[in-house]
Amino acid sequence: MIDNQTYSKQDVLKFLGRIGVDTRFISFYEDRIYINNLRFSKFSKKREEIFKNRFPKINVLRSTAFQKIAIKASKSLSHSIGIKDQILIFNGTKRDVLSNIILESYLRKYGINLIHSNFKSYEEFVKLKNSKKTIKFLKDNNINGVVSSISMDEEVDSILSAILSGEGLKSYSNYINFNNNKSLKILYPFINNIDNDSIETICEILKINGKDKNSYKRNELASEFMNFLDNQVHYYKENILKSANFLNGH
Repeated sequence: MIDNQTYSKQDVLKFLGRIGVDTRFISFYEDRIYINNLRFSKFSKKREEIFKNRFPKINVLRSTAFQKIAIKASKSLSHSIGIKDQILIFNGTKRDVLSNIILESYLRKYGINLIHSNFKSYEEFVKLKNSKKTIKFLKDNNINGVVSSISMDEEVDSILSAILSGEGLKSYSNYINFNNNKSLKILYPFINNIDNDSIETICEILKINGKDKNSYKRNELASEFMNFLDNQVHYYKENILKSANFLNGH
């Protein structure tokens, strides 16, 4: 066992590869390894023992709850993320940190690059999207995507609130449009069957601290309607999302 060692991220990833771990299915974030998919990563207990002998101070997280979130996130990300994308990501809330952890594996899986900025949140970025400073930042970093941490619960709430307030059917957009006719695709790690309770639970398991307030406007009637459906109809949120996307597409 090696104590007081110094190492780089590349050292750790190379060693994992040498012992047979597929690093496309693990995340290495702030000196901690998160297994996103145990089967595909091939990170067995025996390999962990070999790894810990070489890097004793790096913790390996084997959380079934986290794997479920990461696998669900991959189903939505696989439809929007592209090879070598330059993705703008945030650090302001617990969800943002969770997004960083999940998307870290895509540095190897898709060769993407995660770009951090001084924006406090996705919402702040949207408000300032057409400013000269923002446009220059996007251009200088060749950014073609941005991460939104909206959950399935919040999107369904938004859809029902829009309908009940008379605004008509709305659903999440795949792109942010700018005044100069440019567009930026949006990535949604938590919109595929991931509710607020699951996000909060995994943040507690991972000991992710910080704020996480909902920024969307809630409709009281929509909230009461959702509370009723929660106890009466299974999978209604998934069905509402599918229906809204189908209708918007046609």
